[in-house]
Amino acid sequence: MLQDNPIVQALSIPSGYAKFFLKLKLHPTQTKVLDTLFDKPKNKVCFQCGNEVGKSAVIAVVSILYAIHIRNCMVVSTSATFRQITKQLIPYLKQYSSLYPTWQFTDNSIKINGETRYIGFSTDSEAFFQGYHETPERPLLIIVDEAAGVSDNIFQAVARCNPTYLAILGSPLGPEGFFYSACTEVNTMKAFKHFKLTKYECTKDKGWWLDKSDIDNLIQIWGQAHPLILSSVYAEFSTNIEGGIITLTEIDKCLRNPSLPVGNDKHVAIDVAAGRDSNVIAMRIGNQVSIIKTWKDADTMNAAYTIVNELNKLKASHNLTAGDVSLDADGLGLPVLHRLKELGWPVNDFHGNSTSSDNITKNRITDCWINGCKKIRNGSITIPDNQELKLQLTSRKSFMAQSGKLQLESKEDMRARGIPSPDIADAILMAIDSPRNNILTSIKVAKAPPAQQYRIF
Repeated sequence: MLQDNPIVQALSIPSGYAKFFLKLKLHPTQTKVLDTLFDKPKNKVCFQCGNEVGKSAVIAVVSILYAIHIRNCMVVSTSATFRQITKQLIPYLKQYSSLYPTWQFTDNSIKINGETRYIGFSTDSEAFFQGYHETPERPLLIIVDEAAGVSDNIFQAVARCNPTYLAILGSPLGPEGFFYSACTEVNTMKAFKHFKLTKYECTKDKGWWLDKSDIDNLIQIWGQAHPLILSSVYAEFSTNIEGGIITLTEIDKCLRNPSLPVGNDKHVAIDVAAGRDSNVIAMRIGNQVSIIKTWKDADTMNAAYTIVNELNKLKASHNLTAGDVSLDADGLGLPVLHRLKELGWPVNDFHGNSTSSDNITKNRITDCWINGCKKIRNGSITIPDNQELKLQLTSRKSFMAQSGKLQLESKEDMRARGIPSPDIADAILMAIDSPRNNILTSIKVAKAPPAQQYRIF
């Protein structure tokens, strides 16, 4: 009989379906997550995972395709960001579209004979979950991806749907919210079957896909206790760094909810470093900040020519002027600043140790960090989704100086505790600030008109 066929029997469970139909090699933990989810109706699984361990590419994809194809389910997935649906999950699903010639794969759905059988969206509104319920003919699978960033009211809406199967997946962030409770409060969250998969469990030396040396190097630089290392490598909920200016959760919230573009004023910030650190050029247009270039160069004059080349490109593409540019003129930045002026770019000089204009912070660089992180925290600025930036932003500390003003930890103190120079973060936060004309007089150049003194918000 057909049901006695071993291949048919294998296809009837998710791990067998993944292996024999989708031709995927599953990690043992991935197998347990998938098979447990569909073991019986009303099962709920909570998958706490590091980055790049197959949360979306394997768990979500196999669950969706198997649920539709074998269990005849309606599938709904939500995520902390719509970008996760459209830029990751849907492209992963479409890789298998040739196996389903009668299915229509759209930008956020799968349809069969005109009927929507999968839909993916990101929302803060509970109303989006109205109307999704299981029926005797059509079980309901709900997947909550990037679960640490999904608000509690959405989980409440999911619960009201009473899905046949429920999977919540994600890398941990701060110790708060429903995902944190589901992962850690085993007694009060008995309905959930708990699973965890770290990066170290997925390395090539164990027969899987990640390079152990890459993970080792990241930990060697930033330390095992860094919030982003705890989250992305060890799949652990992060604690805040004592004296830290901004948390990983606050950065993630800003990245999940980028602000709409506002304004068109420009500010390019340049952080010049020694050969061991990175030179960085960052640019803000209105409330949108981007990294233009990062590179290492022990020769400061070579760095100057590279900077001029990039500024000339930005002049052509964005009508950039010297008054729109600030360069960190402390230390090695000073000779670069002089060279830029000689090459026709009399940019603003930024001195991080110069006195702040307010009564709260001790100096300009502290002012930049405090005000810039405040804008990231309240979502009024959009920053690039860059791992080094997140590592740097969450690593630097502040403290109260004897003067009673807030002061930023120096780069020397950061190096003393093994933390690299926050070059990208410095440039990004300088760019968020407003350009100020402090033209040096030691080089005889035509003095540009004073730049408008403004702040965006």
